[in-house]
Amino acid sequence: TPPTSVKPAPLPSLQPKPVAPAPPSQPQPAQAGKKELRLTREQLTMAQEMFKNANRVTREEKAMILEFMAGSRQNPSSSQGDVVTVLLNQNEERVKTETAEQRIVIEILFEMN
Repeated sequence: TPPTSVKPAPLPSLQPKPVAPAPPSQPQPAQAGKKELRLTREQLTMAQEMFKNANRVTREEKAMILEFMAGSRQNPSSSQGDVVTVLLNQNEERVKTETAEQRIVIEILFEMN
């Protein structure tokens, strides 16, 4: 049989919708009526650097910190008072003095006020 020419059907034109990609560590709004929070690129970089060596912070605390950085001023834990402090990192180091060696605990905290 002789080859036949087949013309593909035209595809419907699709208009791209502008979508801002959300970083994977950014918390998603839990409720539909909640204001959408976004971090700037600088804030995201700062958060990634802060969490890079954090060895004590939980996922829930990370989400709370990111929401705070994005502008949320709701206190999710009012039982802790107006100021919420989160332990990010805790390390033990040995410090030598002239007379002895001491072990000290170094803590890095994030305070939301």
